[in-house]
Amino acid sequence: MTTSAMKCRAAVITPPGEGGIGVIRLTGRDAPALVQEFFRGKRPAHLLAEGAGRKLHYGHLVKDDEVLDEVLVTVTRPGAEDPAVEINCHGGIVAVERVMVELERCGAERVPADVAVDSQLDAAQREAAVAIPRALSRQAVRMLLEQYNGALSRAVCNAGQMAPRAAVDALVRIEATARLGMAFCRPSRVVIVGAPNAGKSTLFNALVGHSRAIVTHIPGTTRDFITDVVVIAGLPFELIDTAGLRKTDHVVEREGVRVSHEQISSADIVVLVFDATLEPGDEQEQMRTQRAMPGAWTIVAANKMDLLGGGVPSFAGDADICISAATGAGLADLEARIVGAAVGSESYSGGAAVFTQRQLHLISSALEAARRGDEAFREILHAVVDPTEA
Repeated sequence: MTTSAMKCRAAVITPPGEGGIGVIRLTGRDAPALVQEFFRGKRPAHLLAEGAGRKLHYGHLVKDDEVLDEVLVTVTRPGAEDPAVEINCHGGIVAVERVMVELERCGAERVPADVAVDSQLDAAQREAAVAIPRALSRQAVRMLLEQYNGALSRAVCNAGQMAPRAAVDALVRIEATARLGMAFCRPSRVVIVGAPNAGKSTLFNALVGHSRAIVTHIPGTTRDFITDVVVIAGLPFELIDTAGLRKTDHVVEREGVRVSHEQISSADIVVLVFDATLEPGDEQEQMRTQRAMPGAWTIVAANKMDLLGGGVPSFAGDADICISAATGAGLADLEARIVGAAVGSESYSGGAAVFTQRQLHLISSALEAARRGDEAFREILHAVVDPTEA
């Protein structure tokens, strides 16, 4: 079969420019054959073979010796009448469009993203299909593609076939994936707080990678909050820069301080920044107060270490980390602490992952029932994949 004779539907299921990634989904009998014409894998990959499904195939899409993009390819239901192929493009929206143009030239019909959601998917797979367009990192897309291809569904179904006591260990392992899986899909809120002129905005800009906040040496410049999404070690985080915390009679600045406290109350992680070149004053009390607050994980950062000529003041020992937001010193360690606060030492290497609150609630409920020896745990588990429940 030549590519000119191939017919299938193609949809871009990620929004333009979001996260610097793009996923194209092709559906139809000829979808694997069409992609096979372009795909050059690092290892020989036969996308038409029965064993091609549920695997990530790394390689490049090549047309007339021109590399269109570096890609990850997955095949769903290979050999069936209605197979599907997902192409995870790494070159952003420009590469996605270049690939789409070539697919259309070879007979693929471009369709809207919502057409790409397959009615034959179970509830967990459908949730993955809906989440993929909102993914903010390549690693999140990779995780969601595996769940879209049935990794979580298979793990749940396998556990449901066990006796209650035997299913407990399997369900514990599945439940343990939720912290990381959900962190991929819901960015943790990281709120940067501290006294005016402590370097909060400089730190925010350094972590974001470009200037968003106004940085000056005048205390009180940031009177509202500024937010952006950053990806650290594959995990998305919502980063918030806030107004300086201090007592003030200025009406506008006082409102900024109030808003800062609101952001702290809804934070998952608080980065408390203080100026290491100044005597601590009220900041040590602020550290103790913030650490004592329930909820958010607090990381205390002593900033402006570049201005100390290599010396470390004694009160900096109260900090978790010493940094220079201006030079970048210590920022890699700070990022590692932020990731650790969000997911501990966990990392995703493939397989089943819980990624919605609905899934977690059902799996936790099934685990409780299995621990009691209650056969009803199977019915609870079935709701994870039952399309009528999503």
